[in-house]
Amino acid sequence: MKAMRIIILLSLLLVIKHYSLHAENNTQQDQNLQAIVDFDKTLDHATPSQFAAQSFKGAIASQDAQNDAATKEMRERNNENTSKTSIFQQSFVKYVREIYNQRNYAQALSQDGSHVVQFMQISNEMSLGPEIVYVCIRLFYNKMKACELVDDIVVAQLLHTVPPLIERHFAEDTSRHNYDLTFIKKQLENTLLNKFTNHLTEFSQQPDVFLSQLAQELTALYEQEMEAAKKDAQRADVRQRLRTMVIRFFDTIINRAIWQIQAPETIWRSFNDIAAGIQVLGLHNVINHMDDLDDLLWSLTHRFCFFLDLAGSALPSSLYDAIEKDLESRSVFFLEFKEQDEGITTKKETLAEAVLKAKTKAIAYNKQGIISTPMS
Repeated sequence: MKAMRIIILLSLLLVIKHYSLHAENNTQQDQNLQAIVDFDKTLDHATPSQFAAQSFKGAIASQDAQNDAATKEMRERNNENTSKTSIFQQSFVKYVREIYNQRNYAQALSQDGSHVVQFMQISNEMSLGPEIVYVCIRLFYNKMKACELVDDIVVAQLLHTVPPLIERHFAEDTSRHNYDLTFIKKQLENTLLNKFTNHLTEFSQQPDVFLSQLAQELTALYEQEMEAAKKDAQRADVRQRLRTMVIRFFDTIINRAIWQIQAPETIWRSFNDIAAGIQVLGLHNVINHMDDLDDLLWSLTHRFCFFLDLAGSALPSSLYDAIEKDLESRSVFFLEFKEQDEGITTKKETLAEAVLKAKTKAIAYNKQGIISTPMS
């Protein structure tokens, strides 16, 4: 009996040790201002005409209709999700060839984010996995790089509509346990207890056979748990890559945001709307770290300061008065947050300085008659 106990303990220790080892394992400013003015003239909050009738959903539906027979056949198979993914991939290739590759598509996205939103809606309707969503968002991300400027309304639109549609990919998987030695130890103990409680006679009659079978079961249990842990790790990796891509996408469009100097009464409200949209990313668990949230808020702050530096002299004093009033009343909540980094100039101080500089330039231009309006 003593030898038997030693063998069991050694088997248990070897399995736990094996598991443990795996577990460890100025002129320029004028040109830029003119670019803003030129871009502002073209904005009518509609996609360019050649894309107006080419919705993302339309492209997908058209291809789906062409493949109707193949679709029915695929849906009869056991794995319907795989069939849906195959159908979507065929349709998406058609979209890329006929719409995405067109020369003016980047400009279309800069003025209307409907295609991005429609893709998110379709991905939910078809229960597409995070791998496919990652690939498509990456395509939109790279296309947005070609945009010199992105309408502020598009930035706000995407920030408020995309997070709820993509939230399902970032939901924590509570169905699985934490893989650690405590869990595997408990599983092994339960297996050993069950074996020696219910099969003691077999052990007494054929101890060698019994221990051999027990070792096989313990090994199978370990391999099963390791395979489950591996799959969970792969899912977590895909989820993190998707999260990173979404953050990079929004950082890119925020850093290209432009506000309409023809409608100055909307500028400050739009800035606050975009800031609220950034926080929506955290609300839906797309952002799960304060540093990422802080980085996007800094991108917005610096971009708005840059805009004021370029176009500030063309903006009315009423805009600056409204901004200063809100800063003094502390009504812009994210500007009141404690900075993530100690000792730095805060977002609020950075913005206040840019507002004061732009307001001074605007007063000087107006008094000296250098500029009356950039659109004249």
